[in-house]
Amino acid sequence: MSFQQITIFGTSADISLLSDIFFELGALSTTIEDEFANTNKEQPIFNEPTLNSSSNITLWEHSKLTILFDDIVDILPIIKQANAVFESTFEYTITKINDQNWVALTQSQFHPIKISEKLYIVPSWHKPPNPKAINIILDPGLAFGTGTHPTTFMCLKWISQHANKYTSMLDYGCGSGILAVSGKKMGISDVYGIDIDPQAIESSTYNAKNNQVSVSWYLAQNNEINTIKCDLVVANILSIPLKTLAPLLANHTHHTLILSGILDEQYEELKTIYSAWFDVVKRDTLDGWVLIECNKPHAK
Repeated sequence: MSFQQITIFGTSADISLLSDIFFELGALSTTIEDEFANTNKEQPIFNEPTLNSSSNITLWEHSKLTILFDDIVDILPIIKQANAVFESTFEYTITKINDQNWVALTQSQFHPIKISEKLYIVPSWHKPPNPKAINIILDPGLAFGTGTHPTTFMCLKWISQHANKYTSMLDYGCGSGILAVSGKKMGISDVYGIDIDPQAIESSTYNAKNNQVSVSWYLAQNNEINTIKCDLVVANILSIPLKTLAPLLANHTHHTLILSGILDEQYEELKTIYSAWFDVVKRDTLDGWVLIECNKPHAK
């Protein structure tokens, strides 16, 4: 099957509206991205939920809209309809996209990730680059966390360096389960994972089984988690939920708490909050993100 691709550049408001219009007119998909992606004009947007969502930037100021239609569709009348609904004209280009092996194309975009000399994240369709290392088999899926994002990478790097100091670990906000699985593979005896999303628990369970390790997974709504207390707790979430969860995470932690998902400018605020329970230090930075290590004073 071949496809027709329409590409439109414009302001965030116009592109958002046009995306909705074309989707209502039968587009197979619409994709919005930064017009200047992969250039020095790229606009980084790190969104978090807030009480006042209107204060957040939700799209790039200069955006690119890509719209996909089946090749058999008469596309010009659809563009004319979109013009009428939009109540203005817009510039566009049409490109024919030939059919190809989309699975192979997607797989070609994901390669093994070297975390350290002893830890790699490897998609299932690749051979481990270092068979003697610990290789976590993980494919992109429903839940967040494949090792490519700086926050996940820093957590994995920290775990690979320090796992031998701990006998129990809790991955709070486990997503794909990558941190918990890595901790278990690195030798931590008792490992737990908690998330609010049932899909994350499903994905984590699959990934643990695929890596032949045993991890105890829980939904955050399960009262059984209240008794879990571990030597090491890792929370790779975002700064706003980390602020709210501070007392809970402190209660789960016996020795060390690792926090990630935090922008560099958010560090001081998080340090102030968590200093009520821990000695707090910034341990790593990558691409504007930071990893914080929090140690309970009695653990020294």
